[in-house]
Amino acid sequence: MKVGSRTAEEFSLGGHRISLELVERALIASGVSTEIYQVKLSIVEGGKDCLTVILDIEDSKISTVLTMHLEKCLLSISRLREAVNRGVSVIGWRGREQFIYSPRGKLNRLLDIRNKVPGVQGL
Repeated sequence: MKVGSRTAEEFSLGGHRISLELVERALIASGVSTEIYQVKLSIVEGGKDCLTVILDIEDSKISTVLTMHLEKCLLSISRLREAVNRGVSVIGWRGREQFIYSPRGKLNRLLDIRNKVPGVQGL
């Protein structure tokens, strides 16, 4: 799938291919700014895939009420909802302090660190 001259970003989560565009649409529906955000994929306890959405707000402003609202919007993505309901994936929310920039200072919208080895420099 092409968006302009670039290929749309997709990722695998819980055995499903999910488009970053769907995540962005869910964030827009939630009312948060999508000008700057990052989706980080990692592995958490129990080997579950963790989709963490990092938003351009302070960590301290991310409340339980906000995360419940955001998660409801994100779970409108049927494939993501199915992975969470099966217990193979979880969702997390963080603030701008957790953005991960490339060595050249670029903020990639999608960051998959599931295959990174802990403790290796440069990760």
